[in-house]
Amino acid sequence: MKNLTKSGNIKLYFHVTSGGAKYLFDTFVTYKHRITGKKCKEGAITDSTKYVVRIDGDITKDAELTVKTSDTENEITINNIALASELAHNAACHEMIGEGKINDEEAMWVEDGDGFKNYSDVAAEIYDRHYDYFRNIIDSHKITG
Repeated sequence: MKNLTKSGNIKLYFHVTSGGAKYLFDTFVTYKHRITGKKCKEGAITDSTKYVVRIDGDITKDAELTVKTSDTENEITINNIALASELAHNAACHEMIGEGKINDEEAMWVEDGDGFKNYSDVAAEIYDRHYDYFRNIIDSHKITG
């Protein structure tokens, strides 16, 4: 499977349309950032795209998951915990940046005395709210192939 993280989760890439619709895709395009000149990845639909999360308006109310399957691939497995966690992390990050609580994703984390990174208290509270919301939505839907 493509774009797997070390933990086996599917990496999703963010995209915002000119109209403001927000998406997460499992496929991406690369481009050169116009200010920093660094190579960047942005979510994009391609022939290989399988997972699309559309966030329409308020992410806590209007998110939709689409999974493309081919004729030979009729069964999919979705890890509800991992999906809810990934969506909640992204929602918390975008909320905190949008509200000016942090400047970037790295600011969500604090290091404990043993060198482990954990969410800050504020990030944990926001993440938990989003996680509960997404987990309830995911658990209440049956996905069939």
